Amino acid sequence: MVPDCMVHARHCFILLGRHMESKNRAARFALTTVVFLVVLCGSCAEGEPRASSPPEPSSASLPGWLRAKIGQFEALPADRAPLGIWRITHDGKPAFYLLSPCCDQYNPLFSAEGTEICNPSGGFTGRGDGKCPEPMDRGTKAALVWSHPASTSLADDPPGLMRN
Repeated sequence: MVPDCMVHARHCFILLGRHMESKNRAARFALTTVVFLVVLCGSCAEGEPRASSPPEPSSASLPGWLRAKIGQFEALPADRAPLGIWRITHDGKPAFYLLSPCCDQYNPLFSAEGTEICNPSGGFTGRGDGKCPEPMDRGTKAALVWSHPASTSLADDPPGLMRN
């Protein structure tokens, strides 16, 4: 069964194709594609509610090593501290993903014990160090556990991780 948002987007696409009489095929194709994507994204986003995110874990539920690091991070200016920390599941175990404050820095993934596992994203290429191509287990959710007080609001999904 096709979701309602897809039917709506297809209908708009057909109507747009009928009304465009331009002889410039490249311009018509580009405009049609842009309109189709806007309609598709807009109609799906409005019609399908997002699952509610789990409550943010209290700092008491975080490992001691991470609470100590968070204390250090909060003392730093936002441009020198991680922007956020997410709890994810890696190889069936809890892990913590830190998003670095700026460009070309690795974004490390730590085990629950505090050992650095890998850097799944960041660096010059943005693809990390290549040691864990799938850092987050399929079908699991991420939870934002901390963000720097001076940073803007962060999404529940950590940027830079390959999602299922």
